[in-house]
Amino acid sequence: MAAHTPSCEFASFVWKNRAPPRVQFFVWLLMQRRIQSRSNLLKKSIITDDTCELCKDHPETVDHIVFHCPVAAAFWRQVGFELNAHATVETLQSLTASSPAPNPHGSVFLFLCCWNIWKHRNRVVFDGAEPCLQRLLRNCNEDARLWAWRLPRADAGVIESWCNLFSPM
Repeated sequence: MAAHTPSCEFASFVWKNRAPPRVQFFVWLLMQRRIQSRSNLLKKSIITDDTCELCKDHPETVDHIVFHCPVAAAFWRQVGFELNAHATVETLQSLTASSPAPNPHGSVFLFLCCWNIWKHRNRVVFDGAEPCLQRLLRNCNEDARLWAWRLPRADAGVIESWCNLFSPM
């Protein structure tokens, strides 16, 4: 952003944390509803149907992908979030405070979750994989361990607590 433009209300939430830069950029697009969901592709006349390819039941909006698709909703319940039916990407910032993950890096935890939900969706859409909560949790666990070096050494225990949340039922 140019120095003279007004600051975006979620800019510090997105850019001032320890997530990898590509994930920060993804969340930046997510918060602006600019990821390539089927609803966005329908608006651009790229596709003719915006039905979610995971649940085959609802339009695939940004909010549906991240919070309301059955696999995503089950994922959030598994990691300790009780989301209401009106959860939106705009509320992502406020989820940090209620996070079951340790608070010093709550935004990184949320980024990790959203990033892996997106990657899981892409595996289903582009690779023909079946939606699978256990695989999603396992991938989050693997990424959490890879991201561990991004946190200060003193916060190494945070990753272990995240991995405990990602343990299958």
